Amino acid sequence: MMKQIFAAVALILLLGVASCSDSRWKVSGDIAGGEGRVLLLEASHNGNWYALDSVVLDASGKFELAQTPAGYPDIYRLRIGDQSVYFPIDSVESVTVSGTAGAFATDYTLAGSASADALYDVDKKIAAVVKAGGEKAVATDSLLKRELAGMLLGDPSGVVAYYIINKKVGSTAIF
Repeated sequence: MMKQIFAAVALILLLGVASCSDSRWKVSGDIAGGEGRVLLLEASHNGNWYALDSVVLDASGKFELAQTPAGYPDIYRLRIGDQSVYFPIDSVESVTVSGTAGAFATDYTLAGSASADALYDVDKKIAAVVKAGGEKAVATDSLLKRELAGMLLGDPSGVVAYYIINKKVGSTAIF
C-alpha cells in the first residue's frame, strides 16, 4: 500500500514538473557575426516597443529566450541595434530565427509555426518590392497589395492579418 501511495505521489509531482516546463513560449536560433552584441526581445503596447529580455551573443551566436504567454496571439521582435526581425507567438510554441548581425533585418530565416511561416512570407514579399522600387513603392505596388490582401482574407482575424494591416515600411503604410 505504501509503495502505491509513493508511486502516485511521484507521478503527480512528475506531471506537475512536466507541465511547468511547457508553460512558456520560446524563440531561439543563431546570429552569425554577432559576438558581443546585445540581442533584445521586445513586445509592443499601443505601438510602443519595450524590452522583455536580452542576451549578449557569444562567438557561436546561439541564443534562446523564453517568456510566459500573454494569453492571446501577438507580434514580438528581436532587435540588434536599429535592425529588427518580427515574429508571431500564439500560446506556447517555439520559433527559430537565424541570420547575420550585419544585415539582421533583411538576411534572416524564421520558422516554427504556420503563423511564423506566413509572417516570414509577408516580410520577404515586402523586401522584394523595397529592393526593386524603394520604400515608397510598397504603397503603390498592386501585385504586393493583391497578395497581401489574399493572405488577409485567408485568416482575417489572425495575428498575421493584424501584422499586415499595421505594417509600415519606414513611414509608409502598406494599407
